[in-house]
Amino acid sequence: AIDDVNLLMQFKDEQTGKNLFSPKVVTSLRAAGYDTLTKIVSLPDVKALTEVGGIGKKTADLIWDEVAKYFGVNSQTALTYEERLEKFQVRCSTGAKALDSLLGGGIPTKQITEFYGEPQMGKTQLCYSIAVYSLIDKKLGGYYELDKIDPKERPRVCWVDTEFTFDPSRIRKLVQNRFPELNADSILDDIIIVQPVSSDELIREVEKIFQSPDN
Repeated sequence: AIDDVNLLMQFKDEQTGKNLFSPKVVTSLRAAGYDTLTKIVSLPDVKALTEVGGIGKKTADLIWDEVAKYFGVNSQTALTYEERLEKFQVRCSTGAKALDSLLGGGIPTKQITEFYGEPQMGKTQLCYSIAVYSLIDKKLGGYYELDKIDPKERPRVCWVDTEFTFDPSRIRKLVQNRFPELNADSILDDIIIVQPVSSDELIREVEKIFQSPDN
């Protein structure tokens, strides 16, 4: 989810620059069923957070306040909203420096990025490239520093293939050519293929993916 509770680990104290919340806090929230920030901000009050094991009242109050700020529960100017979005938005490379530059640094989270054009222009190959980059370490062009993430919470890609044309060999060749030090099998194992035959099936399959535990 774009508002996964892991985002709390990116919240920083404005004065010291230190992280406000530890991985332990995030793990406790997830175990209690609060796996997204939306679920937290939708609570009627902070009381439910104080009942989460491993989280004291002070931390619960801080979570409550910071998540409210994140969603802009109070009124704010468009400039403030833009600054807040940039603060929590991360980007991954497309694999093409010129395109990354046009996109302001790559493919952003919290937004939908759409590519369109005539057939045979390279749109599918571009998506193969983005799929790979989104799964690798930040120093190579990915979204996150993978050594700081619980393996169970690693990034995953959901590829919706309505034309039944997904070709794993193109992913494998891309990894072998650009990142020979990486295991292509591991990359492929983190790409979930959905091949729906109707819009209803697409909705059901995507819902199942987000409800299923990582493995």
